[in-house]
Amino acid sequence: MQVKIPTTWNSPFRAAVVAATARVVQIACMALIVPLASNHMSKDAFGIWVSMTALLAVLFIIDFGIGSGLVNAITEMRQKAKHTTIVDIITNAYIILVAPAAMILGTTVLAWQAGWMDNLAGNVTEAELGDVGAALALTLISIAIFAPLSLIGKIRLAFSEVQRHNMYDMISAIVSALCIAAAAVLNPGLVSMTMALVLPPVLVHAVNTLMFFRNHRELIPRLAAPDMEITSRLVRSGGLFFVMAAASIVSLNLDALLALKVLGPAAAAECGIAIKLVSALQAVISMMMIPYWPAYAGATSSRSASGVRAILWRSLGISLLLAAPPALLIGLAGNDIIGLWISPDAVVNPSLLHAAAIWIPLFAIGASLTACANNAPFIKAQVCILVVGAIAVITVKIMMMRAMGVSGVLWAAVMTYPAFVLIPGLAMIERTLSRWQAAQAGGLSMVVQR
Repeated sequence: MQVKIPTTWNSPFRAAVVAATARVVQIACMALIVPLASNHMSKDAFGIWVSMTALLAVLFIIDFGIGSGLVNAITEMRQKAKHTTIVDIITNAYIILVAPAAMILGTTVLAWQAGWMDNLAGNVTEAELGDVGAALALTLISIAIFAPLSLIGKIRLAFSEVQRHNMYDMISAIVSALCIAAAAVLNPGLVSMTMALVLPPVLVHAVNTLMFFRNHRELIPRLAAPDMEITSRLVRSGGLFFVMAAASIVSLNLDALLALKVLGPAAAAECGIAIKLVSALQAVISMMMIPYWPAYAGATSSRSASGVRAILWRSLGISLLLAAPPALLIGLAGNDIIGLWISPDAVVNPSLLHAAAIWIPLFAIGASLTACANNAPFIKAQVCILVVGAIAVITVKIMMMRAMGVSGVLWAAVMTYPAFVLIPGLAMIERTLSRWQAAQAGGLSMVVQR
């Protein structure tokens, strides 16, 4: 049983063009969505809404790392031409994710009905409480449904169809922007605006999943009991990547939600505008660093310290070159940019913008180190560093927000990220490379003595 793969989609040039186009369209849609929401919603409602959007970062890790293990397992079985095993692997991956999805779904519905969701928003008025609970419940329900749907991107990647998945991502961003534009004009309430944001990705990737299995009927998952050997392998291989991604998201992507809880909707709105401006730049930097991840494979497999250092310094230079000009622009003219982007009335605390200007180069350094540390010789130590770093960053963010106000959220990141993540990460990589050099020097010495 052979799996049909359309070779016209395997061109590296086509892949690069589609990926770059999808990313540009996603950033453009986000740039359009923020002023639409800000200009049609009250300040408090916008602050709550932008905090809900921060939760969507969970979509990137909702597969609990199973997707990463799935790619490796499918690739290995394709090389061995074991197509029946591939179906078993896909089936088990979906079974693994159905359980946590059902748990999130059930817990959300119960918490919503009990009124517990309303208390999670922090400082909001009585009139906003009902809408906050409904909006948060809608977001969490969409995340739960998206959990098994998220596997389709990894499955397409394993079968060299990632370009098609990028196209669906692009369609999802466009549909979300159109839905938000319609909701902003017709009924710019918190619930309708949240629904317009969270439902399109679920619906588009449901279609994505159906179209893939329509074209690959031989891969349709079977109704069968889970294979414990396959399940164990998928969970083991994906677990480390999940912990790393979760630690990064918790420490770096939930600032607006923290501001909502600690300071209230107005502060969350101000924080959200600054974060959306910064996140567009972070997306570009991250995209440029992704190709360096596999580039380390040859150097790490041969234990070449000089090879790893050469790639690392090259990637650091490129990431800082990308980060420095926009960081300087945000520091000097951030409110002017926001005024042109959203409205002249949208003003952010200058201290928050100055912190953002310093944060962007620090994030660029972190993205470069991550591309190196995601490889096998470094990954276990990197997990420990990121978990400790996440705890430190979140703790200091809460303390500094209470002491400084909304600008404390990014100043905390500026202070703690280098101390708990960047410096330990660089030291860990350098220590590993030094051990490789010492081992190679010892081996050469033995050869000379003989």
